[in-house]
Amino acid sequence: DAPEDPAEYGLGVVSKDLAGLLDHLQIPTVTVIGHDWGGAVTWRFGQFYPERVKALASFCTPYVPPAQHPTTLEEIVKAFPNFKYQLYLVTPEAEQDMNNNTEQFFCRIFRPIDDMKEPLTDAINGTLAEGREDRPRHEKIPESVMNYYVEQYKKRGARGGLNWYKQTHNNYVQCKGLDPIIHKPAMMVMAEKDAALPPEIASKAPEFIPGIEMHLVNDSGHWILWEKPEECNQLLKNFLDKADHAC
Repeated sequence: DAPEDPAEYGLGVVSKDLAGLLDHLQIPTVTVIGHDWGGAVTWRFGQFYPERVKALASFCTPYVPPAQHPTTLEEIVKAFPNFKYQLYLVTPEAEQDMNNNTEQFFCRIFRPIDDMKEPLTDAINGTLAEGREDRPRHEKIPESVMNYYVEQYKKRGARGGLNWYKQTHNNYVQCKGLDPIIHKPAMMVMAEKDAALPPEIASKAPEFIPGIEMHLVNDSGHWILWEKPEECNQLLKNFLDKADHAC
C-alpha cells in the first residue's frame, strides 16, 4: 500500500505497522534486513521493538542515533551536502516530474555506478527526468523488474515514495526517546562508491551497536544488491548463520 498522507511514513508509525503485521501473522520474532529507507526502518524497528528482533542487517544505510534536538532538512543538507537532491524530492514539482516521466526516472536511477554519468538531478533545471535526454534500461535491471516498478508507480503515483523524505520532524518527535544503543546481532554493509550514502558516514556505528559487523563492498554504488549480488548474498548468509547460532 502507499498512503498519500505523509504522517503515515514516520519511522515510529512504520515500525508499529510492521509489529502489527507480525501480530496478524502470529510471528513472534524476526531478523530484519533492509536497504536505503528499508535500512532506516530496520534500525528503528530494532529500537522500538527489541523483543521482536533476532538480528538486524542493513545494506547501504548506516545506523544513526535518534536526533535529540529538532532540525530541518535544510540543516541536514548543510551538514551533509550529498543529500542536496532531497530538497527537490519534497517539492510538488518532484512528484509531477516522476508521475509524468515514470519509466525514464527509473531508467535513470537504476544504473550501476560505472554507468552513472550524470547526477541524480539535472545541473541546470534541477529535475529528475523532465527535460532530460532519455536513457535506455540498463541490462543489469531485468525488463520484468523495470516493468513492475513502472506499473506500480503509474498505478499509485509517486507521492507515497516521496513521503519518506518529508519525515524530518516526524522522525525527531517519534524517535527522540529511544535508547540509542542497540544490543542485537547486527551487520552493516556499505558500498564503496555510493554517492548518496558514502561509507564514511557509517564510521561511528560501532559506538552504538556493540559487536556490529562492518563490511565494505568495493566497486559498488548504491544499488549494491544488483551490482554485487554474489558478494552480498555471501555476506548475508554468513551473518545469518552466525545469528541463528547466537539465538
